[in-house]
Amino acid sequence: MQISQLTRLNSILSAVIRNSGVLALAVAMLMLPSVVRGAEEPAWFVIQTETEPVRCGDQEIYYTIHEFQRGAVVGVDGTSGEYSKVRYPADLGAFVPARDAQSIKIGSRIRLLQDSTLNAASMLRGIDGSWCPVYIEPLKAGTEMAVLEVVRDEDNQIKGYRVAPPRPPVVGAYPHGYVRTESLRPATADEIKQHQGGKQITTGRPKLTAGPKTTPKQAAPKQTTPKKADPVVEEIVDLREPMVTPEQQNNASSTPEESAPQDRPAVIKNTIPVVVSPEKSTKVNITAASLEALEASFVNARSMPRSQLDEALSELLAEFTRTRRATGDDDSAARPLDQRIEWLNIRIETRDQRRAIAQALAAADDQAIELSGKIKQWNNSRVYTLVGRLMTSGVYTGEHLPLLYRVRVPDPISGFERTVGYIAPGSDQDLRRYLGKIVGVVGDPVRDDALALTVLSPTRVELMPGQ
Repeated sequence: MQISQLTRLNSILSAVIRNSGVLALAVAMLMLPSVVRGAEEPAWFVIQTETEPVRCGDQEIYYTIHEFQRGAVVGVDGTSGEYSKVRYPADLGAFVPARDAQSIKIGSRIRLLQDSTLNAASMLRGIDGSWCPVYIEPLKAGTEMAVLEVVRDEDNQIKGYRVAPPRPPVVGAYPHGYVRTESLRPATADEIKQHQGGKQITTGRPKLTAGPKTTPKQAAPKQTTPKKADPVVEEIVDLREPMVTPEQQNNASSTPEESAPQDRPAVIKNTIPVVVSPEKSTKVNITAASLEALEASFVNARSMPRSQLDEALSELLAEFTRTRRATGDDDSAARPLDQRIEWLNIRIETRDQRRAIAQALAAADDQAIELSGKIKQWNNSRVYTLVGRLMTSGVYTGEHLPLLYRVRVPDPISGFERTVGYIAPGSDQDLRRYLGKIVGVVGDPVRDDALALTVLSPTRVELMPGQ
């Protein structure tokens, strides 16, 4: 197929995305041919951004399946638009529903009961929200895979398995994900050597071939016979990534690269087939990217100081409520959204109660200031060793530890009372009638280094005027 024909098909695809949504995108992508690297070894690149999300497809609308950190060495087999096609890291798994697999070897491995493409694992929505296929050609029934995790539901029943997706020569193609090409730089010889020495493996263990032996190499993106594309792997969602506008999505899908620089992989054209459940796609009017952006806002808000979080709660509740109304009750995103909404409602209720208490305390500020002034005058009179409100101690109750009473005074800055000393009554002294009142105490002070306060053995305790 000529470059001009590919460009025309890509333009048609952009219009389909704008007008028909994700379901139409899936059908359109299945019609596009692929142009992949013919070499068995990938081109090696290094992630140069702080963190980089890996998506299961070559546009923002695809959910995230993984996250690379700065300095990670990745194997790249091609580019598509603004994205590069990278091989799965060794520890990145894929989902298999329990109904499609049989557990063997005490749950350490599974055997497919029917042909399966596997599902790229969504970081945000788990197994219920993982719909993107890992392989174009289904794995045959009877294929065995190592189990990385057993996924269970709320009733502890097995829902599926997170497995290590097979690589060549066991299968004909590598599992792939997509990262932004601008986040990559060519790897140096030392970085490649260190990577292949076992520091970080993206092609799996042991070293395997890059694709089916029957697949011919292609020198240029001029192919008349469509070629099978490598499988796509779902990436872990980066909850901090920015939201992408529809205009940016359209620009990304309608600007194909017709040729690749010599230091970049060969260009591929929209090789990711998307298989979306028609029932879910018609009921959910939101994209994976918008869910990720909303979750990112939630996580960022939780790290704010309390005063800033209090102001953000109502805004977050409005956005989560808006998204929940656009989501069907049977959608996998419904329950996480309901949990977020419930958490926000509780925090808002707590915030309002806290503000009501603060208002009540503010009403007593004048009295506290006046009382603080009187206590200061009484202390300055040198008649009393300590003046303050007599309160019980929750620790020094006389049952297991000695009986001590707290003496508390209002803090001149915050207005809240703080403990400034303790009274150790004698066996013949009953001070319970003074609890909660302002008293003046005369006695012998002893500095307690552990408490960092004064402990008085009182010789005289008097109720202050006005009590």
